[in-house]
Amino acid sequence: MIEKGAGGHVGIIVDGMQFLPDKYFLWQTASAHTQRKPAKMKVKKGSGKFNQRWVALHYNYIACYKLGKNKPDFLPKPDDEVEELIMLELVTEQVDASYEKGQANTLVIVTALETFQLEAETTPEMEAWISQLRNTVKSLTETKRDTIEANTARVDSIKEELPDHTKFSMSVTEIKEAAPWTSELVYYNDLRKKHSAYIFNLNQYAEYQLGRIKAYVTWFIERLRPLMAAADEAVLNEWGGAIRKGLKAIQLAREASFFKEDFAKTIEQAEYSLAIIEVYNNHLRSYHEDNTAKWTEEKATLQLGVERLKTYPSMSENTVSAYGSGQLVAKEGQWYEQWKWDQPTSTLTRVRCGSMTQADAHEDIVFKAEEGKPCWVNQQYGIILWNRRSWIWTHPRCPFILRLDWSESQKVFKQHFQMIKEDRSKLQQQTVVPSISDWIIKAGTMQAVVVGQRDTTMPEPPPITQWTVEGNIPPPVIGTVANFYAIRAITRAVFGMAN
Repeated sequence: MIEKGAGGHVGIIVDGMQFLPDKYFLWQTASAHTQRKPAKMKVKKGSGKFNQRWVALHYNYIACYKLGKNKPDFLPKPDDEVEELIMLELVTEQVDASYEKGQANTLVIVTALETFQLEAETTPEMEAWISQLRNTVKSLTETKRDTIEANTARVDSIKEELPDHTKFSMSVTEIKEAAPWTSELVYYNDLRKKHSAYIFNLNQYAEYQLGRIKAYVTWFIERLRPLMAAADEAVLNEWGGAIRKGLKAIQLAREASFFKEDFAKTIEQAEYSLAIIEVYNNHLRSYHEDNTAKWTEEKATLQLGVERLKTYPSMSENTVSAYGSGQLVAKEGQWYEQWKWDQPTSTLTRVRCGSMTQADAHEDIVFKAEEGKPCWVNQQYGIILWNRRSWIWTHPRCPFILRLDWSESQKVFKQHFQMIKEDRSKLQQQTVVPSISDWIIKAGTMQAVVVGQRDTTMPEPPPITQWTVEGNIPPPVIGTVANFYAIRAITRAVFGMAN
């Protein structure tokens, strides 16, 4: 069934071209739209039979109507049902009379879709139809040729704006390149949307299925959008990776670095990640027209991390200058131990260690500060670091470090776990950070405690669990004395050192 409409072309006319949909809409019934008065003729389609029909010639098609109560006249009515349309733009051979036997006064119309035969009532009428149809087809052919030329010129113009060799960057690592890349993608996407309807309609016509127009139309329809989508996805994935890299850097820095100098690259990476979040959201707003901010939690984490890292002290900063000399003394059972701290030389020395009933028998142990740095070194027992927040012990030959975080307000040292220096995949399975005692300082006494829900799992418990603190001694010094038992046990077990 062919649907009739109130008006309009048969099919869709796009820049002079006719696109034939599944349903046709006829011109309004006006004399200007009909080239010949409807005539009663016999019509045969393909190998079918001849049937009596009313036939009306319009500007680019012939409409065939069934005979019946509502016979079409010079002005066909909107409710007259069209049985067949013969599209003259699809004519492939010259309209001519039929030379088959028994087909007098019959003309033949050969189209790309079907062959039609129309039998007029008289020979003059047939000849008049043939003459007019030839003129109509010629006019349509010339119009089509002009249309093809015009469309070729238009496609060439679009191609200048949007060449089919256009390439889109699949990687944007420089912040300064992000905005131009987004602007370029937006520009080409606007061009794509601007010309899509025209190009897609153009692709419906056989005359544009060859040559350079076809090549460009195919690229525009099949490749342009996937190319842009691939570039968009690749760069957004790259930016997402950079953001996650900054987050990881912040997390690792808190675990393995302790001074402002150590955080320079981390802060740079984190600030780069923050900048990437900005360009990422700008791209979403501009190209995807999505105003929903992404990476908000990650942004807050990065900002807070950078702020905290920037507050860490420098290695050149004297973090113990406000303290004085003093000593730590312990008596537990039959054991006695004494350490002295000399503030002017920044030196910690164990001066006594042994049984209360026997003479002292111990090695001399000295932790001496490196000049101008919050760092104390003993060649055998390693290095002590202090950054006002954490006490850290490390040794070049040990795969892990010991770290106790210091609370100035509570006067508590609490162990921080998972302090592996190396890549865990390269370590043997038995490499485990030992658990040691936490310590609390109160009223001139340092006491071994356990802060939180955990057990002390050192190979041996602290030999001394309580110390007397005499003098205004720096926290890192107190931490070293308190945890020397752990340092000694680790060096003996890991390196085979004697006490």
